[in-house]
Amino acid sequence: MGGIAYTQVVDSKWRDAPLNSRAWIAVACCDCGLVHGRQFRIRKGKLQQRAWRDEKRTAMVRRHMHRRHDLVRVPRANLYVLPLRIKQAKKPPRNVTIRIKRA
Repeated sequence: MGGIAYTQVVDSKWRDAPLNSRAWIAVACCDCGLVHGRQFRIRKGKLQQRAWRDEKRTAMVRRHMHRRHDLVRVPRANLYVLPLRIKQAKKPPRNVTIRIKRA
């Protein structure tokens, strides 16, 4: 079964858009796996774009992310959760006394 190949795009780099009226590209978010389809065309000298959410490809990408343990699946709610580490501030040692000088 053939898979879909996603090209890694570097932030702020320009790419050529397919201007064929039937060609479209799929854009996947690397954090949450949401996939959008995009299509471009030129009409009356202006570049037009349309975008839509691709539910089928989003589900496929998120299943793959779940297998890599990038996402956690919550079966009852039928959703995926992105686990993030929370950095906690270090607690001061217990034997340290803090003295406050009053003026």
